[in-house]
Amino acid sequence: MLKKNGLRVKGANITVTKIERIPGTGGSVVTPGATELWTGETATGSWANDVTVDAPKFAAFAAGDKIAIYLKVDAGKDYGNIELDDQKYTKLAADGTGEGLDNYGCIQPDINCITYELGAADVALLKKNGLRVKGANITVTKIERIAGDGGSSDIPGEVELWSGNSATGNWANDVTVDAPKFANVKGGDIISIYLGVDAGKDYGNIELDDQNYTKLSADGTAAALDRYGCIQPDVTQLDYTLTSSDAALLKANGLRVKGANITISRITLTAGDGEPEPDEPAVPTNETVLWSGSVNCGQWAQTVLVAAEKWAEAKVGDKFKVNLKINAGKGKGIIKVQSAGADLEVNGKGTNMDANGNFQRGASEAVYELTEGDLAMLRQNGLTISGFAVTISQVSLLSPINSGISDVAVDENVSIEYYNLNGIRVDEPTPGIYIRRQGNKVSKVIVR
Repeated sequence: MLKKNGLRVKGANITVTKIERIPGTGGSVVTPGATELWTGETATGSWANDVTVDAPKFAAFAAGDKIAIYLKVDAGKDYGNIELDDQKYTKLAADGTGEGLDNYGCIQPDINCITYELGAADVALLKKNGLRVKGANITVTKIERIAGDGGSSDIPGEVELWSGNSATGNWANDVTVDAPKFANVKGGDIISIYLGVDAGKDYGNIELDDQNYTKLSADGTAAALDRYGCIQPDVTQLDYTLTSSDAALLKANGLRVKGANITISRITLTAGDGEPEPDEPAVPTNETVLWSGSVNCGQWAQTVLVAAEKWAEAKVGDKFKVNLKINAGKGKGIIKVQSAGADLEVNGKGTNMDANGNFQRGASEAVYELTEGDLAMLRQNGLTISGFAVTISQVSLLSPINSGISDVAVDENVSIEYYNLNGIRVDEPTPGIYIRRQGNKVSKVIVR
């Protein structure tokens, strides 16, 4: 009868939320490996109502499993937005990567399911804190798990060194990995630290030492650290490339990870291709702030203007930097740099962006090198920055300290200044490679 005429459920004084089929011996489930985590009908409004799934539901999850979120875009809306966090509002690494999202990380009206593949760091967060699904202009109806292949690692060649759930407090509790785990480590290998910033904290801190408290050369070099060497709340993984001296320390003494306001869940080691050649030392620079504030560009709606007179002291070869963040719920962000309505030559060619001008996930800045043509336009008309799904906080000019004069006699009475390879001044150099500046002469030196 059902195959012919369908089903009608009638009732009094009840609210029906779900109807499902439970297969008998002659049937099979619709999605192999799927386990329902939540069902209902929650309209998120404009980031107003969240859907949560508590931590015990994730006890059996493993890296490689997927979360499928069934939803619909609300009537009359051109698109919807979605964000995946744990219940302490730490954004999952999988956020913005869902199958079914468009090129801007949005949900089009014809989409009814978004599927995310989880990595080990996300699984650790979900097991600890559960899931929070945030959204705008969508109604969520079901969340389910689709089991993966059960692998212990997402990355070929990755070896787990430690796993657990260790809150560092304020530099109070360290995580250690003993030396035997590093028997085969070499320069160029990568240590990955999976972690979360503690709830209610604006940022976290981390330090990598051996177990005798000797700081590793790789400490402070993870790309996901911010400009101050801190961990922002949306960061869940830090990758460090080891030097040969680091490898020797770890083989002899093991690893100590120290921190403040973070909880560490996993440490892995991935084989590299050998220690990379050292980069050319960064030229020390002066940074001059041209504009600061907070402008949410929305969908190309708001702009940042830097007046023409701000560029009077700029030179060809100088760089300008735009500090920004990708807005919540957006997988990608874009900016345009223009003058008097015309694209600059460097538009779409800043750091931390792909060939299409889209910012890489987690990017916090874009740096552009000034050309002669661009500088002429900026001095006449100023700079206009517009964007999609980004909030801009600062624009600054970066000018090299080195004058480029190398054949002028150096006054021996002029004080000597040292800078590290990132261009940061160092008052008391420890053994290593530095940039030495005395007057107008700059050289690369080794301090032993």
